[in-house]
Formats: sequence, C-alpha cells, structure tokens
Amino acid sequence: MKKKFIIIASVILVFVMCASIFTACNKDNVPKDTFYKGTLSAQSYVSSEEAAAAFLANEVSGEATDAQYVSSTKQADLTSAEINELEISAEDKAKLTSAEKVVITYNVSEQAQASAAAAGVSSATAATVKTKTVTVYILVINFDYRYYVPPLAEGDVVTKSYYDEVFDQSKYRNATITVESKTHVYASGYGQSQSMDMTIRMELKCAGTFASLVMTMSDGTQSESVELFYVFKGDTPDANFDLYMKDDGEWTKIPTYSIDIDVSFTPEATNDNSYFVKTATGFKLNTEKFAQYLETALDALGNYANAVNMNSVECNAEYFVNEGRIYKSEATVSASISASGATGSVSSTTTSTYGNFGTTVVQSPDGLDIEELL
Repeated sequence: MKKKFIIIASVILVFVMCASIFTACNKDNVPKDTFYKGTLSAQSYVSSEEAAAAFLANEVSGEATDAQYVSSTKQADLTSAEINELEISAEDKAKLTSAEKVVITYNVSEQAQASAAAAGVSSATAATVKTKTVTVYILVINFDYRYYVPPLAEGDVVTKSYYDEVFDQSKYRNATITVESKTHVYASGYGQSQSMDMTIRMELKCAGTFASLVMTMSDGTQSESVELFYVFKGDTPDANFDLYMKDDGEWTKIPTYSIDIDVSFTPEATNDNSYFVKTATGFKLNTEKFAQYLETALDALGNYANAVNMNSVECNAEYFVNEGRIYKSEATVSASISASGATGSVSSTTTSTYGNFGTTVVQSPDGLDIEELL
C-alpha cells in the first residue's frame, strides 16, 4: 500500500511540474531582457478604436485571459526619438502621418483562488471581474490605422508577438539543453512512514538532422542511464524521426509508434502568452492566473487529481531571456497529498539551461554510423 502511495505521489508531482514548469532563480548578474523592440500589425483597420480592440484580441487575450474591450484613450503623441525606434520599414515610415500612445481599458474575469476548483465551485461562480489597462501604439500609415505592439516594461502583460519571438523554434534548432531535477516524496500511514528521493539528470543536444539524449536516474543507492539518438526525417526537429536506444552496449532502433514519447527541442511553457507578465529578465507566471494554470495540470492527472490538496500547492513560473532566447529556468514545486488512506508530501527542484546556440555538435555514437542513417 505504501508503495502504491509513493507511485501516486510521484505521478502527481511529475504532472504538476510539467504544468507549473519554471520558477525563480538567483538573479545576481542576470542580464536584462531588452531584445524586443516591437511589432507592427500585419492588418490595417478603419479607425483607432478598431485597431485598439484588435490589439487586445490578438495580443492580450488567450487561453487564460478573456480581455473584453471597454474603451481607448489617447495618452500622447510619440516623440521623434520614439518614432525612430519603431521596427517598421523605411517605406512605412515615410507614409507615417500619425503615431500615438493609446491606453486601452478592458475587463477580465479572474478566478478568486486555486482552492475554488477543489471545493467544487465553478469558474463562473469563483470569478470576479477586474478592470485593467494596457498601452499600445496606434499608427496611421497611408491613411490606414495599424497597431504597434510596443516594447514591454516590467509588470506588463506578455503579448503574443513577444512570446512568439522568444519561442521561435528556429532559435533552438542547434542547442544544448541540460536539466537536473531532484524530487522528494514522503508518505505516512498504517503506522509506518516511507520517503523516496529521486534525481534525474539529462543532457540533450540538437544539431540539425540529429539529436542525442543521455538521461540518468538515481535514488541515492542505485542509478540507471538511458541513451537515445534521434534521426529526423525533415528539416526541423518534430515528431517525424527514427529513434535508437543503447541497450547492453548495442544500439537498437525503437519503433516510435510503440512507445509514449513526446519530443521537444525548444523550451516549453503553456503555448499561450496570456498566463504571463514581463519581468526585467524575461517573464513569469501571473499569480492571478495560478488557478487556471493549476487546473490545466490537474486535468491531465485524471483521478490522481483527487489526491492533491489544492490549498497546499506552491509553484510559480519564470523564464530568463537573453538576446531573444530562453537561456535558463529553475523550478520549485511542492504539495500535500492524500491517497489510499495515507498522507504525505511531494517537492521538487529543477534547473534547466539552454546554451551552445549555433555551436552544438552531435557526435556519432560508437556503434552507429550517422552516414548510413541518412
């Protein structure tokens, strides 16, 4: 029974970690994130108000945020210096007749707290409507209105244009990713107690057509390693690949349809910008979105979700960005759990780094001839 509880705790933690992802690290000597200069909307609009509403719908709204337009008000004209900083073509700049800073007022429904879901309260009942503001630039180019997503300041909502630039897959096609995760699980019940510690270390290298993964799992007394080698059939890392595993010193091709495997060679968030706010060094989970974020994790757990004490879950999310790429993330996740008549806790810390961009080399493993795999 205790073993069953430990397994349940581990499963819960893995899923909560996957959905909660990354939290803050020591910010000493962390570079400022200043790469993003702004984005001009591809579409034009018939009025300033229509352009402002489109900005809200396209750049602020998302899975976690339903931004309802209320109004927009001109704040000021852009200065000549600010206009010169705009990331627009010389042709568009020559046709620019007006450039304004506009403050948009909008309403959002925020869940009161994560425990609402645990108490069986619907999102509609637990939610409160809040009024917020966001600043956008409205440009008139050749008599058409277009919004310009401005550079983000600390505390701003992360816009979709910024988010998409950071997670542009082409930036990570040649890189080395290292991850270390330390997990502790404690269970008590039936007059006994038991704990488990697990450390997972991973090094993933991706270089064009090939990638290699070395993962070591240790519980303090014994360890097990797995080596995988990927050969991609397309030009970019995706699900279309051949997979080889080293087993007893020999490389064996593994049918990918026979295993449950999800390969990603880019940093993962939620695939949605509306969960996050800007920081000086990147961006982090908006604490007001924690309830929705946690519910997404628990949806994946199915019946295991009932074991999690929602009030006890502690996790945040933060990414660190330099020159437009994620380069580091750290995670801490903890929760109290109860299952099968026992109680306990789970906690984990995870550190991930992304580096060697453009210089990563994937060596041919001994026993595998890369040329023959092409």
